[in-house]
Amino acid sequence: MAWILLPVVWVLPALQRGDYDTALRRMRWCRWCLAAPLLHASVLIYADRLGDAEEVLRPPVAKGRYGHHTLACALLYANRLDEARQLIEEAMRRQPEQEAYRGTLAEILLRGGLRTPAVVEHADAAVRSAGCGALDTKINPNQRAEYHAIRAWARAAAGDRPGAFEDEEQAMALCVSRIPYAVGEVGCLLGQARREMGDAEGARRHFERARAADPRGLSGRLSAEALASS
Repeated sequence: MAWILLPVVWVLPALQRGDYDTALRRMRWCRWCLAAPLLHASVLIYADRLGDAEEVLRPPVAKGRYGHHTLACALLYANRLDEARQLIEEAMRRQPEQEAYRGTLAEILLRGGLRTPAVVEHADAAVRSAGCGALDTKINPNQRAEYHAIRAWARAAAGDRPGAFEDEEQAMALCVSRIPYAVGEVGCLLGQARREMGDAEGARRHFERARAADPRGLSGRLSAEALASS
């Protein structure tokens, strides 16, 4: 059954170097493998090709098979927040044991301007979770750092500065992988947390770190937009 994981073994090294073009070329040779569609969509999201990721995932989602969470992420970063929220809530109904999905919901709500304790509760659940699954953890070893960064933003938005600082420290300590998109995601989220606290200089440092880590990917685009709007 090792052939099922062929896309992960072959594509992941290029993806984790931030070489999205090579990763996508390699995906063409292993689309028949079981793990291929979700990995393909993840590569496209990290490469900031959100429309292409949606095209890959719409068929299985329409058939009620899989991909709701990953498609929600693509729509989130395309700023289609209402659609993203509907999909992540459907994913949570289908897999209530996946507490990590509540971290994605928290980010959707924060990007939509919601600033309530309920958002912090969703982020709490993600921090307590075991992650989104083996494939997601393989793709992004900094997953736990990302959950703390989301909670830092949620706590900052709710006015809990000490809690936000604590989560920022935890996120940076857990961000051990140097994978470009993994570092970039955490930097973007911590930049938003600092921005919520009115710390423009701290936000700028996080956004610049994210842009430098992943200049050709999604995090590079999001951090550049955040810096331009500062």
